[in-house]
Amino acid sequence: MISGIENIRMLNNLLKEKYNLLEKMWELTKKQSESIAAEDIVELMRLIDEKQTCINAIDQIDEEFDEIYIQSKGLLNVFQTKESNIPEARELKQNTERIVSVINDIMKLEKENNEKVKDSMLIYKKQINNIAVGRKAISVYNKPYAVTNPSYFIDKKK
Repeated sequence: MISGIENIRMLNNLLKEKYNLLEKMWELTKKQSESIAAEDIVELMRLIDEKQTCINAIDQIDEEFDEIYIQSKGLLNVFQTKESNIPEARELKQNTERIVSVINDIMKLEKENNEKVKDSMLIYKKQINNIAVGRKAISVYNKPYAVTNPSYFIDKKK
């Protein structure tokens, strides 16, 4: 059986791994913002795929974390009341705060990126609508005139 302190060390290591992945996601999110501004769709899609890889890795870390956390939940409650005496418990709290901070930064930038994409989509939607209207106008002018019976002038003065 693993000791309580060892469990906390393992939790701290997992949180550090998660923090590193979140930092990578933060960098990818900033690059996404640049790609959106440059309207580089190919790069944006590549960054989204890379970000999804990070998310999958974070999900695995979270699963491991949950297993260890459940095993040592009672011990952690004891440590929280005496956290000033146990450096591992303080480190666990600090790592958690760092992760929450990075997640908040990522969420804020994601929201901004989302707004930029929505704005771009509205612009493209208007452009597509203008193209459709233009095509309709051109098709009306390009239609051949309908062939009708020729008009005759009949002079009734004789």
